[in-house]
Amino acid sequence: MARVSKNRVGPSDTRGTTEVVVLAHVCLPYYQGGREFTVSAQVSVANAHENLLPAAGKKMQRLLEKSMNKLL
Repeated sequence: MARVSKNRVGPSDTRGTTEVVVLAHVCLPYYQGGREFTVSAQVSVANAHENLLPAAGKKMQRLLEKSMNKLL
């Protein structure tokens, strides 16, 4: 079970980037006797434009996959 506390996607004109921010609390009661942790992640790609959201999303997916492989 994962509970997302905060999720923000979109262009940031002040930083000149397109960003994805995720804050999630993960509870896995049946995995290895029970695991629980909080993940906070932020990625960005250069330039602030909604057309870049898929690239930022893919970057976030790679980061989360790498992180989960280390955590679990």
